[in-house]
Amino acid sequence: MASKKQYSGLPRCRERQGLIVGLPVLVFLGGYVMASGFESLRASDNSSPEGAQVTRNIQEPDAAGGDYKLPADPEAVVLSLQYGGGLPTPQQKAFTPTPLVRVTAAGKVITGGSVPRAPIVEMQLSAAELQALLAELLEGERLMEIKPGEIDAAIKESGQPIMIADAPSTTLSVRLADREWQLKQYASRMIKRQYPQVEALQRFVRAEDRLRRLQGVALLGGHDELQTMLAAVNEAIGAKSADLPTMGPESLEFVNRDAQGKLAVTWVKEYSTAGKRSSLTVRVELTPDGQRNINVGDPRELLP
Repeated sequence: MASKKQYSGLPRCRERQGLIVGLPVLVFLGGYVMASGFESLRASDNSSPEGAQVTRNIQEPDAAGGDYKLPADPEAVVLSLQYGGGLPTPQQKAFTPTPLVRVTAAGKVITGGSVPRAPIVEMQLSAAELQALLAELLEGERLMEIKPGEIDAAIKESGQPIMIADAPSTTLSVRLADREWQLKQYASRMIKRQYPQVEALQRFVRAEDRLRRLQGVALLGGHDELQTMLAAVNEAIGAKSADLPTMGPESLEFVNRDAQGKLAVTWVKEYSTAGKRSSLTVRVELTPDGQRNINVGDPRELLP
């Protein structure tokens, strides 16, 4: 089911003296909104693989966190999520993609591009938000406790080989003042359902998904825009069938913004009814002129 509506989440921009200056935007603090200044985009030339850079001052909701010592250099990357390998498209072969998302010691969230000229968006976290994010990943998921080769050894021990070819690998990186950690895992999100008993893989994928959602929130424009879209998505789901489940913020699967400013957003919800597990996918397209198209797919039964 598709629905088309006007959407105000993508600010219109004008170009002036080499800068693209947007209309006034909003700063999202603690999930709420307050007045701010202007959004600026620095247009890059054709030699840049990253495309235009969008700077936003948007923050995540405050949450309690730990007290992790960060590198002295504020530009040092403390968290990184990157994909590589697999079967690249002709466009991807032409340049080196940047990490999907990076978080610096100063709390700057920098999204990455997988295709040439994809806009790069920056989002600012407070010190407390960064500490909370680190606590979620390092205490909640015990990310740095996953040892190199641990996941592959557990998969081999299961006696069930990975039956996926040409899939990308995921690299998660953590850098603190006193320690560093990095792990590369082949087809992590694609194989997580095949190996539910491999706890380290499940923790790795949950951390990966958390950083993917952070990237998505940055591209959408902050948590208020996320909630606005979420309400529209659930309205469209309800219009299709009252028996379908609603989405939550954790259902945000992926957000992509192309060089023309169009957003493609995917929401996925897995659920159980009458002993059967199913998956519902909703795809949303947002154009720079404010058009929103929501397509609610048919439920898909999942294998046991």
